[in-house]
Amino acid sequence: EAARHKAPTLNRIQADLQSFSLDRSFEIAILAGNVMIFVLPGSEARVIGQIAGHLQEGGLFISGFSLDTDGIGLNQYDQVMKKLGLVPAGRWSTWQREPFTGDHYAVSVHRKI
Repeated sequence: EAARHKAPTLNRIQADLQSFSLDRSFEIAILAGNVMIFVLPGSEARVIGQIAGHLQEGGLFISGFSLDTDGIGLNQYDQVMKKLGLVPAGRWSTWQREPFTGDHYAVSVHRKI
């Protein structure tokens, strides 16, 4: 509710990331709030594929998540992206675009080609 109040015109979609299907595509998908570390272990590639499948050509897939978990690591994440036709477009340590240091958090941007 707080997010709706802050940005009432922003379109939000709530769905199961492993199986959702929408009748439209998007220019950008943003997974903020450590989404990738909260999906079921082993479902990461399926989740990424579902979301990437809704991106327009040239669209951006942006995700920020902690690297201090047993979840998907950046190497595996980048491999999944590559298999799905998404190429690296940037990586930072924070949402404020501090240079990536390889430490505890990564914000990654990939472009669908």
